[in-house]
Amino acid sequence: MRKDKLFGIISVGILFGVLFPLGLHTLMFKILERIFFLTDLDILLSSAIAAYSSVVLAVVLFLKLMNYLINSELNEKRKIKSKMTAGVLANIGLYFFWFLIPFTDNNLGEEYQNKVFKSYELLSTEFVFYEILINQLSSIICFVILVGIMYNKLNTVANNV
Repeated sequence: MRKDKLFGIISVGILFGVLFPLGLHTLMFKILERIFFLTDLDILLSSAIAAYSSVVLAVVLFLKLMNYLINSELNEKRKIKSKMTAGVLANIGLYFFWFLIPFTDNNLGEEYQNKVFKSYELLSTEFVFYEILINQLSSIICFVILVGIMYNKLNTVANNV
């Protein structure tokens, strides 16, 4: 199979399939947000740093995973099955981390829970800043960057073959 076609299939599969980077972005955003809420930074600034840091992390992980899959030999059925199994396990791992967040919050104590609750309460009053400029915009930027990377890589791979 041509390298550009293989690249397209794998990157679209990652973007819309088992290893959904926007789900990874959201998970990292919520974890980083909780960590930054414990600092002395402003709540909106903490949330913005968490959101856009998670965009960078999701894009870097997407690039690493995509390059790993492209450079590995996928001509044998056994190798394809092992990559799919790894993808399914990674997806299960993401859900496992989502499952652990409430337990972690509960184990960190009442003071931590009150601080997180008050932070989210404040963020809910800042609809335009939080929901639109931080939460939704970071997801849109992440998606656009990933699609741009795929488009650019497909065009450069197709031209170099």
